[in-house]
Amino acid sequence: MSRRVAFYVPRVNHLRVVAPVIDYLVHHCAQKFRALILVPGWRTSKQPWQPQPDEVRALFGEQVELTYLEDVAAWVRLIQTASIDVLVNLTTQVAEIDQRTVHTLRHESRKTGTKWVALPYLFAQDHFIVERPRYTLDTWDLICVAGPRSADYILSHLNGLAAGDVRELHERLVITGYPELDGIDQLPDEKTIRRKHGLPLEKPIIFLGTAARLYPQANHSRTMHGLESRFMGEWDVSLRGLIGLAASLRYPARASYRQFLSAIRAFADRNNACLVAKTRAKHRDPSYLTDYVDYVFGDQSFFPFTTLELLRVSSLYVGLWSVMALEAVAMGLYALTMLSVPVELTEPVDRLGWSREFYHRPGGLWNTPGVSESIDGAKRSCYARLNRLARSSLAEYAVDEARRTQLLDQLVSYRGTSSERFVEVLASCWS
Repeated sequence: MSRRVAFYVPRVNHLRVVAPVIDYLVHHCAQKFRALILVPGWRTSKQPWQPQPDEVRALFGEQVELTYLEDVAAWVRLIQTASIDVLVNLTTQVAEIDQRTVHTLRHESRKTGTKWVALPYLFAQDHFIVERPRYTLDTWDLICVAGPRSADYILSHLNGLAAGDVRELHERLVITGYPELDGIDQLPDEKTIRRKHGLPLEKPIIFLGTAARLYPQANHSRTMHGLESRFMGEWDVSLRGLIGLAASLRYPARASYRQFLSAIRAFADRNNACLVAKTRAKHRDPSYLTDYVDYVFGDQSFFPFTTLELLRVSSLYVGLWSVMALEAVAMGLYALTMLSVPVELTEPVDRLGWSREFYHRPGGLWNTPGVSESIDGAKRSCYARLNRLARSSLAEYAVDEARRTQLLDQLVSYRGTSSERFVEVLASCWS
């Protein structure tokens, strides 16, 4: 008897993580598991990212069953009819439904024996688990995390939780790696990728991850608003904007986006390289971006993932406040991250420790010598660093392979075999 595994996909970019797992189920476990994709039919909070049925069908055809949920009640009925054995969600937060509905779905799942399994979206869920351990225990049968650092962070921050609950959470916590990275081994050769995207066949390529808008997603502070306005060079002359600008002046150093792009452009020219920008619609890139880069690409596909394709043909990664640095490091590139605002403004106070642990501290994703580094745009030293970048050569960004492997071993296990590992863990639900 095959088990029916349903993947909830409320946003199309979630496919970059779940599609490799589904692909593995289809091609290696068809006798044991049947993959389903659940797509919300109700209007979601991120409408442009809502998957379209035809878009999902194009990936797997008839090999995967697609269920288009007209409303949340349809999802409840699906659970009640015992139509699925496992519900897989990206992270321990279920997007686009309220907490009351989550409770209802979980209650009905217990009646039918439907297991709830969370897949990692890199490190995004780690802090949430620490913040709400009781909810995690009440909701999830298995919680998958990317690597040892995630597991260590969670288990070392469960302050105030009863010893028995800590043991139970530990038992449900499983390291499975990050399935998106399985797609690296499925990429075609460099020339095929370059031709696909219309890139020059011979020039080195510098990959630029464009700047996302951090305000108001972070602390919604006036200071943040002022700093981002200064960084982008887009002035808000409203009273709110002027107050934010005044508040931001306590950070007098302020490398702008134009200065950053100018340095990268000079670096590319010095190395006879092509500068390729990877963006998303939500970044709302300023019009001047195209003055500095040779090509701009959005997300054209998530399986294969456009970002991985472009990184495969690149010689260096530069980006702004992005976990895309992990994909670059996994691909073997040196990762240079520009921090456009101070870290204390990007995260709530209770998340600062998490952010520093995974990204900022020495040995973090953005700050491992020989593998990655960050430029703090709110410090005066950033001007000298950008000037040095503009005058440097690609040879200066060679990767220390031993340190790269050590960093990846901490952050992401089962590289290339994460989907296989996940299926092994899934099978354990009935052992």
